[in-house]
Amino acid sequence: MRPICSIVMPTRNCLAYLPKAFASIRLQQVEGLEILVVDDGSTDGTDAFLAQEVGRWPVLRVLSTDGIGPARARNYAIERAEGELVAFLDADDVWLEHKLARQLAYHAANPDVALTGTDYRFVNEAGQTFSTFFDLVKPDEFFFGAPAFQRLADPCAALLGCNLIGTSTAVARTAVLREVGGFPAELPSASDWALWLRIADRHPVALSGATLVDYLDRPGSVSKNIAARIAALHAIVDAYADRTSPAMVKSIRRVRTQITLVEAEADLAAGRTWASLVGRLRAFAGDPSPEIARGIAASLLVGLGARSI
Repeated sequence: MRPICSIVMPTRNCLAYLPKAFASIRLQQVEGLEILVVDDGSTDGTDAFLAQEVGRWPVLRVLSTDGIGPARARNYAIERAEGELVAFLDADDVWLEHKLARQLAYHAANPDVALTGTDYRFVNEAGQTFSTFFDLVKPDEFFFGAPAFQRLADPCAALLGCNLIGTSTAVARTAVLREVGGFPAELPSASDWALWLRIADRHPVALSGATLVDYLDRPGSVSKNIAARIAALHAIVDAYADRTSPAMVKSIRRVRTQITLVEAEADLAAGRTWASLVGRLRAFAGDPSPEIARGIAASLLVGLGARSI
């Protein structure tokens, strides 16, 4: 019998986190699954751990790759997935109770919806929990804070304005993932966002404001590579620059403002204080918000201090 859902987990030297990730899968208590773990060239004993888990999980299949990176590793698993749906779980993240059951039930009742996601909270290495993602970005969408899944009226515009779907919250239809070509591995960062946009440009998307995933914010993660992330963000937004609907124009303006702020932060970290100030001024022109104004004031004080030395 075909599995209802294939869980896809890429891992590379994440042995310290794998037991919690597997425990969170057990917590779901969902039948009709297969688990595809892609060991992407680990050297920390992951292979021995997974060999033990295979004996405990009849539905677990271990795939091996050789340092191809998380995007290609996920695509490798998607190509081999037998489930009608794919649920993504990164090796250092944790699903909370009932996460998967809620999404599978929604997809079963809404077969035209290609992609769902939920809110998630940040956790550090010590296990301390912090704000949820939706708390931080405060999306305007009607699903904010609501536990029920609700469709986005204009999914591509909504997700272009802000990447509202964390990878470990996502469940997508396998056929759609293959249709759009999976994760664009040529991007140095943010390949998940690019994939969600490709799906949202063609199919319905639904989100829930329920917090159902713990996202581990650890030093050295891919998202910390600011230069690669900036380049990827520009490439992703440029692909939609010719869209003229009011919602898309608003989202493009919003995300370009955020990219400018990321560039300003990178300039400040590199000691380019005045370049950072100019960047914040450009961002303020696109979004004259109090938060950006406070950042300008802080940059100005730093810049004046540096100039007086």
